[in-house]
Amino acid sequence: FFPFPGINTKWGQQFMDAPADGFMLSKKAKNPSAAKAVLEYIGSGEAEAEYLKSDQWDVGLANGLKVPSYNAIQ
Repeated sequence: FFPFPGINTKWGQQFMDAPADGFMLSKKAKNPSAAKAVLEYIGSGEAEAEYLKSDQWDVGLANGLKVPSYNAIQ
């Protein structure tokens, strides 16, 4: 998360946090094959399903994602 530009202080905060929208691999990675494996896992349906257990308001996008707990809004 990183601080986003200021918002109206009447809501009791000077900024909001914005989540990461992606993951990247450094061109100078010490172990690129392991890093690629981690990135492949993070983008898998299995990993997203596991993450969604901790964040009920997020929506997963991975192919093959099976999440039976979505509500009507999601």
